Formats: sequence, structure tokens, C-alpha cells
Amino acid sequence: MSMNEAQFWRDVVRRQILRYDPTADLTRIENAVQVGTPDVNGCVRRTDFWLELKNLERAPKKPTPQNPHCIVKLPRYTQAQRLWHRRRGRAGGRTGVLLRIVLPVTEYFYFQWPAAVNQLGNVPIEDLRSVATVYAKSTFPVEALVFALMLPAPKEIEL
Repeated sequence: MSMNEAQFWRDVVRRQILRYDPTADLTRIENAVQVGTPDVNGCVRRTDFWLELKNLERAPKKPTPQNPHCIVKLPRYTQAQRLWHRRRGRAGGRTGVLLRIVLPVTEYFYFQWPAAVNQLGNVPIEDLRSVATVYAKSTFPVEALVFALMLPAPKEIEL
């Protein structure tokens, strides 16, 4: 977990979820043995889940020759992490990615595993907003996030 993701965990995720539900159990995972394992394992309201935390300083504002479609790239979102989410999601586990984009205005996104695997890092910011299970500007959406974490694991749709 990068320093910004560690701060995101400490200052926002852990604090907000525990404030919302003091009985929640959250564990930060630092695992060099099993590549791809998400950053957080938790249980809230009798529901077990896994979260990969991603923090991005800035989303692309306008097309560039290197990024003509303004795709939101996550440099540290690895193929091993995508495969982990796919395996766990297909097995029925609740798993996803919680993304914070800091600038120009802080935005929060939660993607259940199919979108986290297939869309994240491959689509423009407008599309990310529409495929997110939870999306919010400025304020961390703790109630919506907890609700989304308790949703049954979705099935992957073949396109």
C-alpha cells in the first residue's frame, strides 16, 4: 500500500467505517507472500468483504497524445490484483476497489469486482462515474459504501 493509500486507510476508510459501525472489524493486509491480495479485509454487519484501496492524485482533465481518451490509469493496479478479484468474485466473495481521486475535487468510487476487473484503468472518468457501485464528490460516502459492501457478489456478465 503506498503512502497515500496508507493515509487514505488511516484517515478516511478506517475512521469513517468504525464511526458508522463501531462493531465492524477491519484489518489492513500487508502480504508479500500472496501477490494480488487486497489491502483490507473486513466484516461489517455480519458481512465479510475485501477492499483494494487506490488513491490517485489527479484524474486526466483533457486529451493528450499519450492519453487521447482521458483514460483514468492506476499505475499500481496490477494484473495480479485483477486476477485475485476475479477469482474471489467468481467464487461468490464480496470484493472490490475503493478509489479516491484527490484533484481537482475529491471524488470517491467503489467498484464491485466485475467493474474493478474489466473497467478500472480502461475507461474515461465519465464512464467510471457511471459504472461505479458507489460514487460521491467531496464527502466520503460511508453509509452508501457499507450498504454496497453488504450487497451479494455480482455475477460476471460475458460481453
